[in-house]
Amino acid sequence: MLVVAPGSVARTLPVPGLAERGIAFKSVGEAIFLRNHVLSQLDGAATTVDPELRRRMLTFLVVGGGYAGVEALAELQDMARYATRYYENIAPDDMRWVLVEAAGRIMPEVGPRMGRYTVQRLMEAGIEVFLDTRVKSMEGGHVVLDDGTEFDTETIVWTAGVKPSPMLENTDLPRDARGRVDCTAELQVVGMPDVFSAGDCASVPDLSKDDPRPGRARRPSTPCGRRRCWPTTSSRTCVASRSRSTGTATRVRWRASGCTRAWPRSTASSSAGRWRGSCTARTT
Repeated sequence: MLVVAPGSVARTLPVPGLAERGIAFKSVGEAIFLRNHVLSQLDGAATTVDPELRRRMLTFLVVGGGYAGVEALAELQDMARYATRYYENIAPDDMRWVLVEAAGRIMPEVGPRMGRYTVQRLMEAGIEVFLDTRVKSMEGGHVVLDDGTEFDTETIVWTAGVKPSPMLENTDLPRDARGRVDCTAELQVVGMPDVFSAGDCASVPDLSKDDPRPGRARRPSTPCGRRRCWPTTSSRTCVASRSRSTGTATRVRWRASGCTRAWPRSTASSSAGRWRGSCTARTT
């Protein structure tokens, strides 16, 4: 039996300056380097007499609003705020923390409601959140966003996606279009009964959704009937196994509407929308 789980590495994009300025947040070594880097920026800002350089050192950018980006941003800010008590001329409000996410919300794995709640908490902590925004350039530490915002920073943390470990290129394992090991729902490598794979390097079918690959069964996300509805960000159809009352198959169409607004840079004008969901069921 063989288990293949080499994980993934940071996925870079053709953004000018990214290769020279970006700091990944994938390994323990990178996390240690990033911690030491942030503390060194505080040291430099506390000793320089150049106000522009000080502002640059105290500006921190995280690109990518997934789990890694949000956790790195929140923990680094918390650490830096605590560290400022040891600097007589640096206050927590002197630092600027920025999160940039290309999608319309952060942390898509936890759903839109929790994503909006997380944005609120980040902004309450003084973190600027840019949604539906992309980085056009970061050459020389000068960051340019596609909404026209520009600023200088010495710290750019890149967490905008990952790709499978390059080690897989030296194997004969079946892989999908994104280079991940093609697996069944039981984590078994397709066509290899004694080989298993898991983690970021594995392509495992989501049985709660339609899977276009041949032979991949579909399982409803919930055994839904007329009693309970879980709204989603877009209309979709799911088929429950059997109606409890009639014993016949029931088709349920979800309809959800809500607010997916791009959060502004200013915290004063931001508010969270509420999701409203409904469903219509019919016996087939």
